[in-house]
Amino acid sequence: MAAWLAMALMAVPVAAKQDRYEAGQVWSYKTRPQDVGSLIRIHRIEPFGPKGSTALVYHVSIIGLSLGGQPQSIVGHVPVSRETLDNSVVEIVRTDRQFPEPQSVEEGIEIWRTDEGGIFTILLAEIVNVIEQAQSGSPESPAQSSSSIS
Repeated sequence: MAAWLAMALMAVPVAAKQDRYEAGQVWSYKTRPQDVGSLIRIHRIEPFGPKGSTALVYHVSIIGLSLGGQPQSIVGHVPVSRETLDNSVVEIVRTDRQFPEPQSVEEGIEIWRTDEGGIFTILLAEIVNVIEQAQSGSPESPAQSSSSIS
């Protein structure tokens, strides 16, 4: 009887681990010192990689940045990995702050797809540094350019 019960329990499907991230969520994250109060919004989550891959890409926007000395800058589309979110986010927040319009996010996603873009796997604060360097025309360090996207 015990053997039958053990076998029956093994046959019960184990529920898949639910993703803690959902489209529409707004999160605080570990920011750079000059970006305290900056937030991210998850706009879309979709499969990434070759067919059969279980990897996901999280399309986010970032608000409240200080880029190039301009406060309250916005980055409308950043494709990131779950690892990036897991290592960067602090907590879900409720906010009435403005985020990029979905149309601009959709345009960013479409360009990303057309260009067969990769995803960032580094911390969100490091991604912001990479974006700021690209906007200012500063060359990236070799470590950043090799580890910033997959």
